[in-house]
Amino acid sequence: MNRRLLSIIAALVLAGAGTLAVLAYARTADDRAAERNRPVSVLVAARAIPAGTPVAGLRDGGYLRLRNYPAGAVPDDALSRLTEAHLGLVVNTAVGEGALITRSLMEEKEASQAFAVPEGRIALTVEMGEPQRVAGYAKPGSKVVIFISLRQVKARGGGAGTPEQRVRILMSDVPVLAVGPASTDGTEQNPRGDRSLVTLAVTQEQAERLILGATQGTGEGEGNALYMGLQTETSELDVKSPGISNFTIVK
Repeated sequence: MNRRLLSIIAALVLAGAGTLAVLAYARTADDRAAERNRPVSVLVAARAIPAGTPVAGLRDGGYLRLRNYPAGAVPDDALSRLTEAHLGLVVNTAVGEGALITRSLMEEKEASQAFAVPEGRIALTVEMGEPQRVAGYAKPGSKVVIFISLRQVKARGGGAGTPEQRVRILMSDVPVLAVGPASTDGTEQNPRGDRSLVTLAVTQEQAERLILGATQGTGEGEGNALYMGLQTETSELDVKSPGISNFTIVK
């Protein structure tokens, strides 16, 4: 009888211990879930931030705002505020509106450049007038399509050749890295009136095309034959189009 009673008591003790263990685990799991869902304030981009933007100018430039996120969805290097250690850095890539501001988006500003060149591309600079660079609206972080205007002689029959002017797309989806020569304060320097330097991120083949296009001016002092167009995600472009010439402009 005593043995049977002891067995019953032991079983009850084990059951109670198991129940307590389950309750403790559930409570711990609830605590972990509550911690993951705990709201934390982090910095996000209030508007698009161009590559090369000084971190010190993000606050005054209206680029930042605070937003609450669940703690479990926030990267370890997400920032809730900017410190003195961040103010000497620059944004190393274009940041879209609403993106989290993390330490990995920032790097030291080198003496020779204030932008990061995308992997696999090179930085190439061409000079353009104000109309050719979309009246100055092509800024660092913009994506542009580049048109070229070329003049060639089109022979007809046995007579003298007829000049043909043709415009077509040279390349598209080209990131703008910088506008204007490098300066200590990051401002654009434009000593030649409305002409300015535009630095683009291009492949080797695109660089070769740009250099050739930049040397194909239509006349003395008229600059190169390149025009930019601001490109968006919804821009409809036909890069294989033969373009328009003075022979086909009127259909």
